[in-house]
Amino acid sequence: ALGTPHQNLELIFDSGSAILWVQPAFYDPDKSSSHEDLDETFEIEYGSASTSGTYHSDLLSLGNVSVTQDFGIADQVAGLGPNSHGIIGVGPNDLTRVTNKDRIVPTPLDNLVSAGKIKNNVYGVYFERMEDGGYKIRNGEVIFGGYDTSRYSGDLIWADPPKAFPENAYWGFNLDKVTFGDTVLVGAANGISDTGTSLILFNPASFLALMKSIPGSSEDKGMITFPTTSLKYLKPLTFVIKGKALTILPEQYTLEPKETLMMQGDPKKSYIWIGEDRSSSKLSVILGQKFLEHFYSVYDGVNNRVGFA
Repeated sequence: ALGTPHQNLELIFDSGSAILWVQPAFYDPDKSSSHEDLDETFEIEYGSASTSGTYHSDLLSLGNVSVTQDFGIADQVAGLGPNSHGIIGVGPNDLTRVTNKDRIVPTPLDNLVSAGKIKNNVYGVYFERMEDGGYKIRNGEVIFGGYDTSRYSGDLIWADPPKAFPENAYWGFNLDKVTFGDTVLVGAANGISDTGTSLILFNPASFLALMKSIPGSSEDKGMITFPTTSLKYLKPLTFVIKGKALTILPEQYTLEPKETLMMQGDPKKSYIWIGEDRSSSKLSVILGQKFLEHFYSVYDGVNNRVGFA
């Protein structure tokens, strides 16, 4: 919630960006006694959306804690529907340099630590698996200041952080490789973990190699689609990090018939939750929600690293 009194919001939780912004239909600064106009502008581009507007400050309430937070009120939005309240970015704060003319804007995590509300700049993310065409607006859990060890078994795989741009500006990690069955789609490379992205995204060359492995495949709705007779060609998709394999099976990355209808796809074809990264970022791999539904993820701002289990 923002403001005094609270104006409740339902925001997209995005580890791939670092600013919080809202649509004006869902937040009225005139109704908040703690609001302040900062007389600054912002603009940000996402993989398939963009927004711009003006910067403000107000009381941000998350659960049972509150901090003063700089945030944006959008005046232009593209790629997101009018019912979207906005986005809360929880990526590394260096990302805010791009949106704020080289000024770093503290993220909600930064402010929670500075105010003594949490001890560590760390958070853990759990996504409930969406099965049988199910859909929920709220299908996850985030813990600020730590993570929930009851959500996974075994040890976290702490990935080495990349040194090269652009991965090192995000929640990036070093990959040993990505395989589709016995086929290597991506060799040693870097990737990022992005809760604000729905799909698993590959660079153009790897995306093309995957399509060639599935007879009759094409692209529709941003995903790979193919005749249902080609389902037998799907293989386990394995991401190897620090020598440890994180595998999702074909049935885990294939859309159910109800999901195909929900996405307005062709009911006579099959679809998988995999797409091509067409942004200018030149990232090798982006692990979005459809990967993160199967693994617990931890974002450690103290040591600049991502962990999976």
